[in-house]
Amino acid sequence: MRYLPPSTPPPPKLSKDGKFASGVTKTNPSFHLIIRGSKKNPAICRTIFTAMVLNYPPPTVLDLNEPITKDGKPEQGKWDKLLAIHSYLSKSTHMKDTDVILITDGNDTWFQLPPEVMLQRFHDLLKRNNDKLRWRYGSVSEKVAKNELKSTQRYSQRIIFAADKVCRPDRPYDASCFAVPYSNLPPDIYGPLTDTGKNVAQNRPRWLNSGSLIGLLGDVKRLYERAAEINSKNIMLGDEQEVLSRIFGEQEFTRELDRRLRRPNWYIRMGELFGILQRIDISRIFVKLAPGRRHEFAIGLDYKSQLFFSMSPHSQHNLEWLHYNNVSQLSSAQLRHGVPREARLNLPADIAKCENPFTPPHPLAEKIPPPYDASVDYLPSPQNESWHTLPLATDVHSTSIPALLHTNIAIPTNSDPKPKPDLDPDPLHLWWRHMWFHPWSRALLRKSLRALRSGGAEAWDMRGGQGGVWTGNDEWADWVSVCKGAEGLVFGNDGWGKWGEELGEDYLAG
Repeated sequence: MRYLPPSTPPPPKLSKDGKFASGVTKTNPSFHLIIRGSKKNPAICRTIFTAMVLNYPPPTVLDLNEPITKDGKPEQGKWDKLLAIHSYLSKSTHMKDTDVILITDGNDTWFQLPPEVMLQRFHDLLKRNNDKLRWRYGSVSEKVAKNELKSTQRYSQRIIFAADKVCRPDRPYDASCFAVPYSNLPPDIYGPLTDTGKNVAQNRPRWLNSGSLIGLLGDVKRLYERAAEINSKNIMLGDEQEVLSRIFGEQEFTRELDRRLRRPNWYIRMGELFGILQRIDISRIFVKLAPGRRHEFAIGLDYKSQLFFSMSPHSQHNLEWLHYNNVSQLSSAQLRHGVPREARLNLPADIAKCENPFTPPHPLAEKIPPPYDASVDYLPSPQNESWHTLPLATDVHSTSIPALLHTNIAIPTNSDPKPKPDLDPDPLHLWWRHMWFHPWSRALLRKSLRALRSGGAEAWDMRGGQGGVWTGNDEWADWVSVCKGAEGLVFGNDGWGKWGEELGEDYLAG
């Protein structure tokens, strides 16, 4: 059935000035979360759980394994996931082109930090990266009135993808692998073998990972429109990783070509000589450039993993769960990883100023279902536990604490410079137990649901919705209908049984 919220509270402010980089002003700063996955896969409940306890907007779950529909009927053999995403973004009426949208995989993605941190970091990254793009590529002048010129930077960034240590698919002289910029992490971040090609695990993240992206809706729609167009001309449908990597590679190829044509040769030579501009060799890359076709899609990557961390077999060993009130643990982690430069592991200010996740709700909220019980709902005192004391997944080399973890299934490989013989046969199970919300997962979710139902939480998504997910058809499904039966996967063996039956009877049945 379609869920219609009784009222829509005002949206929260994204920032004090309400502005994004590149002059994009948001008068209605809505934030939307799309999870690609199936409600039938219980692993998606971990993603939904982390989004709910951190107060992300109610996610829309898009099942991309369902065939494309035409006139209400599925077309035989049409399983184009890129077209499905573009179709949903184009037909949705509750989203505006200036809204922020986060798209992520659903079966292996976990949120770690609140949405305020995610959005502010996105805002800051856009500003810094656009300043660099303006310096590197310059601006263009446009006549807006008689004797008046307006200067606009030639290229800008409004979409950010996760970065990866490997290029997929890896093809010789392919633009998606060889035309893209080098990582902006220090060139010795993994020691003397960094980027030498001798060990994939010591590559700096340089390549696009399609598992997670955040951007302005208008730009994301244009991106997926182009991706669907590419697939429509393919005999065999390309997957999302292949097509989006191609678009990013072509964008960077045309940018580099444009820079070489516009900048004087001495500028390029001197910049590369002094290391200001790292040379990208596009001489052996062939890209078919069609006149009038758009190749610029405002894409950039999160090289430092401030937004997204891709936990692949080549990068999982860079991650440690650290307590930021334990100085000896922080020091030993850096020593163990052999960080080759002076770097400090401190809790970032944007996390430190976040509300304590254990702050109790208003006393009246205890009367809102699920019924309060001192044992089931036990949470530590905010005086004893805070973001400083909780274990936070940290990229020790970049010193970043990512807002989101993309936990690609990892199998021990020879690329790990420090293999661990006692590695858990199910890495996802081990990592999940390390997350900061254990062992209070059930109590945190019950607290979150009470806060939502009492009106104590702000609405990011203007459709409303409390304690569940939307489908691609704008139908509402609550937590129970999606995740009852997945308690062991989400809460572990906490001893409280099925959701809603913690006190011996199903309060939901009444």
